[in-house]
Amino acid sequence: MLTGVFALFYLLPLWSCWYQDSQIEFLMLNFGLRDGTIFYANAHNLGAFYTLFLPYAGYLCTAQRLAASFVQVFPLRWAPLILNIMALSIQVLPVVLLFSSRFSTLIPKFSIRLLLAFIYLALTKFC
Repeated sequence: MLTGVFALFYLLPLWSCWYQDSQIEFLMLNFGLRDGTIFYANAHNLGAFYTLFLPYAGYLCTAQRLAASFVQVFPLRWAPLILNIMALSIQVLPVVLLFSSRFSTLIPKFSIRLLLAFIYLALTKFC
């Protein structure tokens, strides 16, 4: 039961983000701004381990570099779609935290947590 509720509250916001954004844009299989030119190219050319410790604009972009390194296993034509799915999954993680039992001690009322999740998803630039 709990797994179904978790999947529902995880996949529903993920689907709503995808549906709000252009479905055509999501499935066009193009890399994001820096995903292809920086992170994927570095992971392909320099190797996965080396790029983890390579700063970009003064920051260690570990999540992007790990995702780009993971995508190296798949064919190039599927890499942008997999990176988009991974980015959406990371974007929705705060909503999963809002509906977890750990967060229910902070905000016990479910309707308020639902409202906060809706506000979070509505106001993000990604969605």
